[in-house]
Amino acid sequence: MVEIKRFVSTWLLSSIPMFGLSYLWHGVMLNDYARMNYPLESFLFISFGAYLLISAALTALNHYVNTGKKKILTGGLIGVVFGLFLYLIAFVLDISYHSSRTIDHILVDFFWQAIEQGFGGLCCGLVFQFYMDKMKMQSKQLADD
Repeated sequence: MVEIKRFVSTWLLSSIPMFGLSYLWHGVMLNDYARMNYPLESFLFISFGAYLLISAALTALNHYVNTGKKKILTGGLIGVVFGLFLYLIAFVLDISYHSSRTIDHILVDFFWQAIEQGFGGLCCGLVFQFYMDKMKMQSKQLADD
């Protein structure tokens, strides 16, 4: 039960900041949402669902790969690599807000995706570290009793 609680809390606590960063980037800084041809609410609902899936995959990667002591740093690194992988998939499938992309646009989006998922990975690492520290503290208290 503890494993499920840890996975779900990590999953949700990493999806929200990634979605927020995406909204900040595309909605505020680039104003991509103003150029869409379909309702913003529908897009945001579907986009949040996509971020829940992305976060679930990122949490699973962190759960199975991030077994060392430096969970926060490793989580961020896993997130960066995962973000670059996701961008490559989107690039190959030609998923973009823009019809004509320049090399500058591609590079900026590439690095932004790494930052966005890297932050999600850091969040995963933080939550995993919190649970690890909590378990150590409980074990120590049991040993002291």
